[in-house]
Amino acid sequence: MIDLNSIREKKIFQKITEKKIFQKLLEKKKWILISLGAIAAVAAVVLIILCRHRSPETVSQKMRDETSAAGENADVTEADIDTDEEEIPVIETATAEMKIASTPDTTVLAEKEGAKEGYLNRCVFLGDSRTVAMVNYGYFNDDAVLAQIGISHPAFSTNTFINNAGRKYTLNSYLESHQAPVVYILLGVNGINDPSEEHYKNTFLSLIDKIADLTPNSNIVLVAIGPVDDEGPYRKTVQNEWIDRYNGFLLDTAKEKNVFYLDIAGLLKGTDGQLKP
Repeated sequence: MIDLNSIREKKIFQKITEKKIFQKLLEKKKWILISLGAIAAVAAVVLIILCRHRSPETVSQKMRDETSAAGENADVTEADIDTDEEEIPVIETATAEMKIASTPDTTVLAEKEGAKEGYLNRCVFLGDSRTVAMVNYGYFNDDAVLAQIGISHPAFSTNTFINNAGRKYTLNSYLESHQAPVVYILLGVNGINDPSEEHYKNTFLSLIDKIADLTPNSNIVLVAIGPVDDEGPYRKTVQNEWIDRYNGFLLDTAKEKNVFYLDIAGLLKGTDGQLKP
């Protein structure tokens, strides 16, 4: 005999169970939709930020900022930045006709009233902390300089340099891409307390020869080592007496190799033989 009450109760229980399951599914679907909505909102915000970040105005401003931080890097041109600012100087390339051999009368460069307009576009500078400072103070274009704080001339040939724009160079790679009409060498002070004077001179001669080989059309200028204060903070490691002796070596070398010599020491010394205040 069929128990109708039992069947009725089972149907009621089944409906209740199905209703609960349906409600749970609705609740789960609701949270899924909410989660998807939240993800979509976050994605929209990120997309907006990326679009703003990559907009022409933002990219242009970023390039200007990087150019400023790099000391007017020569690789960024007016074609890259839509601006009315002055075009960044580009180092000129030397030609065989520009090469000049010095004579006994022209080895020591004479003082002139002023350089011609655009003269620095024809020059590159190889140096140490004093050259780095001249870049940071805005005297030289960052791209026209290969220099490092604390570098000595024996290490210059094999060192890896990083300029303000973050570009990496060796002496070889830099001079291969910067064949300027004039190459200034402003080195020597950091190697001045080399225990061997012969080592100091031989390594300097090797460096000059290497630079001459890498820049066959360039005019090389050996720059005198600037004076110091004999009673200054570096009095135990650098003295003007030593500087004068090595400047004599640089002058003799310039005469022997028919290159040029720039005597900045004479301009920077006071009547007492010390660095001018």
